[in-house]
Amino acid sequence: MGDINFEEEIVLPGDDVTGRLAALGFSTLRLGAGLSQAVSGAIYCTLAGILCFLPPNRFYVLSNNRRYVPALGDTVVGVVKDRQSEHYRVRVNGISLALLPFLAFDGATRRNKPDLAPGSLIFARVASCSPHMDPELTCCAPPGAPKKDWVTGQGLFGSLQGGRLVHVSLGLSRRLLNPSCALLSQLSRSFPFEMAVGLNGMVWFVAGDDLLTNTVAEALESAEDLDEAECRALAQRLAKKVEKLKGRREGNED
Repeated sequence: MGDINFEEEIVLPGDDVTGRLAALGFSTLRLGAGLSQAVSGAIYCTLAGILCFLPPNRFYVLSNNRRYVPALGDTVVGVVKDRQSEHYRVRVNGISLALLPFLAFDGATRRNKPDLAPGSLIFARVASCSPHMDPELTCCAPPGAPKKDWVTGQGLFGSLQGGRLVHVSLGLSRRLLNPSCALLSQLSRSFPFEMAVGLNGMVWFVAGDDLLTNTVAEALESAEDLDEAECRALAQRLAKKVEKLKGRREGNED
């Protein structure tokens, strides 16, 4: 299929977008946050926001809501609340806790599996979700991706050590995952940091020291209502602030 001529539009809860999506000619569609298919086959919006397209065939509603509705395949950052006989219960900002099976890690066995304490942070993806059941998470690599045994600590998903957790809107979390995100690309030119962005509005990151950590946190908290140009200017301003404070600190040490 060639380039898709899709224009984003504002939608409201209850809007029927079946005809709009069917006109694009896809044989199958993947529905993300804010979209639901009725028994009749009609597709309705469940959130107010912007109807967006993500190649090759995924559609979702970009919203500034903070209440997360799990969608299959979403990447999320979660907080372990407690453990039961076969799984952990994880808070993901939804209406219910998600379940993470003990063996849902690459290379995990009943004798050799992660031991996560309450309060631990994890980066995972939604493996299954249903309106009638708690969502289930997995830290296993998705099909087609290289698998790294959990004990190596090199896998894409798993436990997040140290760092800081920041809560943002669902809309901002999707913007941060855009490869051309002005805020993150500009900040990364000034200093290194590691980040895991959850589509549930929870963002974990770790930077070199308290100054850089506070700078990244300030950038995320200030970017909610800014467009890409304003985010780029914000990142540049914060980078200059870091340089100035570092210079002052080095001068005091001399």
